[in-house]
Amino acid sequence: MLRRHRIIIIILSISFLLTSCCRMEKSADENQGNGSSQEEPYTFYVRCLDEVRLEGRLAEDFYITNTGNLWGLYYINDENQLYGYRIDSDMQSGAENDNAHPGMQLIAEDVVHVDCGGLSNFTVFLTTEGKLYGIGHTNSGVLLSDGEGYLEEPMLLMDEVKYALCGEKNIVVLKNDCSVWTWGTMVDDEGREYAENVPSPVKILENAVMISGKKDSFAALHKDGTVWVWGNNTYDKCGVAGEGVIKEPVCVASDVTAVWMGKLQANVLCTDWEKWCHYGYDGGFRDNLVIKKEDGSLWTCGKNIEDSENGREKEGIAYTHIFVPCRIEQAPYIAYDGLNTYQSVLEEYERAQEDETYTPEQWKKVDYTFSFYKEENELCYSLKDLTDDGTEELILAFKEEGKYIVKAIYAYDEGTIVTVENHMENVEHELYGQGIIKSIWYGGSGRMYYTFERLQKNSGLKELLVEVYDIPGDWGFGDEEGMKYYKCAGAKLDDEEEIMEEEFFNIMNQYGTGLLDLEWHLVDGFWDSEEAAY
Repeated sequence: MLRRHRIIIIILSISFLLTSCCRMEKSADENQGNGSSQEEPYTFYVRCLDEVRLEGRLAEDFYITNTGNLWGLYYINDENQLYGYRIDSDMQSGAENDNAHPGMQLIAEDVVHVDCGGLSNFTVFLTTEGKLYGIGHTNSGVLLSDGEGYLEEPMLLMDEVKYALCGEKNIVVLKNDCSVWTWGTMVDDEGREYAENVPSPVKILENAVMISGKKDSFAALHKDGTVWVWGNNTYDKCGVAGEGVIKEPVCVASDVTAVWMGKLQANVLCTDWEKWCHYGYDGGFRDNLVIKKEDGSLWTCGKNIEDSENGREKEGIAYTHIFVPCRIEQAPYIAYDGLNTYQSVLEEYERAQEDETYTPEQWKKVDYTFSFYKEENELCYSLKDLTDDGTEELILAFKEEGKYIVKAIYAYDEGTIVTVENHMENVEHELYGQGIIKSIWYGGSGRMYYTFERLQKNSGLKELLVEVYDIPGDWGFGDEEGMKYYKCAGAKLDDEEEIMEEEFFNIMNQYGTGLLDLEWHLVDGFWDSEEAAY
């Protein structure tokens, strides 16, 4: 059964991918800003400057102590104990377990660093003795284990390790002797493999003091201050001109003291897996490389970096392989102020609807399917305190033939704006008392799916209450008449049960009562076209 309970990523994130080095055709100096037309430094906003660790110089300065992915959350406490919340270890192994969400459990002692895979469900951690261990799914071969299965007990992967990073389906390691090793499979933005699988560790570089990277691009800082990069070079984010893949490390910068390419996390404790996934602590900027020069200045290349002489453009997105000055600033705390709180959200939605130059890539920042609705219907908003917590949520809807179809909901939480719902195509939302949200998905051939969730107070998080659906009795091309009714009983896609029509409507009536009366206003005048800067 198709489920629509998706994890929404927060608009503002802390992470960012970065990379650069010296090239064989062009000197490092030529690649580092000479002739750049960038007048003002490009600004990266992060939630907390401490997380970026701008003063770090060595790999040990960037140990990750709190990280997660779609399958788990991990943190290392002050006593070097690694705790983990693994949502589906039993599901992955095929075991039956009524307690599929056991909470944080102790995994190992004497741990200094931890990181998680992306597309593949695996995790690695480093001990104080320099031993690198792995747990999780073995089917990608990244845990150096044959066959398919799920490793509950940590498996030793390598000795004498100083630092380690996980990509989508690969691992990059910096050893104590300053050599860099890697194994696994490299994949692109769509999850497609673009290199042969490396089943065992292979040395790719020597004399490195620091490595950085996440997902599909990586960088290493050499002892001599040069930066070497490899991986996916979309938007020239590796500091090399031309799209494609860099299979062997290439030097793109010199006189460097630190490099960032992907999120480098600090001791910002989060032990709530749902909140981690919802707020996207481990997502963020994936199309930029940032380096710190010996004079303390910061430089970047890649996506959204404009350069009139050396820049390029694709689908309205500017980018360049030339390093330009940048700065990293802490995002300002947003104080709750009614409608003014959501000014930036309303600006972007209005612009997406009205700006003729708005590109598909920019639409995706608002919603992947926004373009299907932008020209046909009036975009409206309403403010309503859905959970009686003293702060109003922003509700966005399209007016279609006099009816308001709710498509998106935003909430205020701890100084930030977070996405509660944002499904534009084939999904509608109805709002009820006590923060209950009913999502309706229109399937093909007369199928209808209904998901009831409750929005939590002072948060953008939701609690799943129940999911039910109905389908025509002859949907499977049989001779039956009428409708059939089902309820999703658990987290597995096939964990459902057929129910009677009476129970179906009892569920619908239990949660779908007290439809809220909302006051709607046209989204108009929030976006100033003359001051727009893209």
